[in-house]
Amino acid sequence: MLIPDTVRSLGVCADLVNYADAPQGEAVTLEWAKSMIRRYKMSYAGPLDAPIRHALRQLGAQFRPLFEMKEAQLAQWANGTVRDLRIYPQIVTHDGLGWHIHYFEPDTPLVDRIRGSTAMAAMDIVQRGEARRLRICAAEDCNNVFLDTTRNLSKIFCDPAGCGNRVHGLRFRQRNRANGQDSPVQ
Repeated sequence: MLIPDTVRSLGVCADLVNYADAPQGEAVTLEWAKSMIRRYKMSYAGPLDAPIRHALRQLGAQFRPLFEMKEAQLAQWANGTVRDLRIYPQIVTHDGLGWHIHYFEPDTPLVDRIRGSTAMAAMDIVQRGEARRLRICAAEDCNNVFLDTTRNLSKIFCDPAGCGNRVHGLRFRQRNRANGQDSPVQ
């Protein structure tokens, strides 16, 4: 199983990718950015002005290719990112998260913090042979990405209640039509 830091960092990564793909404006909204920081218990207390939120949206677009990379490509990206950011890991505890690793100084910009944490999480999944956990939704009309945290790598939809139910319902109706039934039997 993946460690909580890895799940949290790759969750942020996937959320940014999915937000960047959505047809909203140029920057993430202030509410969404605050919600992301709260949801993932990020220790960032700096500004969330328009340039930072715009950079977050751009970061999401930059992260999309990670979900299509093979292990060697993902490792190369992670190594390059760590070199560029000059990360110095430190073990810390805060906000009830227990001991975990920070890769940045407190004054590091938010985008660099997320890039660094994502790079270290990518290293973790490559080292564990788990890069295939980075997935793209299997629904034909959805391009969302996600981290499959199931034990047996069985998650294929970004949202089982949304995309999963929609695809299963479509397949059910197609089978019924093929069997000569227009609607489900009561």
